[in-house]
Amino acid sequence: MNHNRFPLLYMGSDIHKVSPYSGHQPTSATDLGFAIPALDRLLHEADIVVRLKSRADSPGNPMTNTEFDTLEDTYATFFPLFLQGIKQVRNINRNDKAVAMLTALGLKPGQIQCLTELSSSKITNSKTKINKDLFGESSASTLYNNLSLRYGF
Repeated sequence: MNHNRFPLLYMGSDIHKVSPYSGHQPTSATDLGFAIPALDRLLHEADIVVRLKSRADSPGNPMTNTEFDTLEDTYATFFPLFLQGIKQVRNINRNDKAVAMLTALGLKPGQIQCLTELSSSKITNSKTKINKDLFGESSASTLYNNLSLRYGF
């Protein structure tokens, strides 16, 4: 059984793999019941996420360094193993981390471009690099699904 596919749940100071199944591999985070969707909902209701999503379709108002740090802190609160995972990506940089965090929120490449001011090719390259290092797939298009399955977004 591939235990890396089980979403990771943060509870207080402890991190737990959520695996209430005996011999059954969940196909998505929604298979896990209320725990993961509740964390995902809290993430999406965080002030920083609401603020960034409201600007995601408006070019010319990118995410600030402070907002980046706040978003990273928010992920550290709700999905700390996600941050640990993306730090394992070879030569990870701040832009790659921003692309990963915004992708995990379900933002589309054009929205990520508005918030990061990165070119579409740089966004695609970052997503491909992350997907290749974490999941062994040389594709940008499956990154969100892979992150969702592993981390429960």
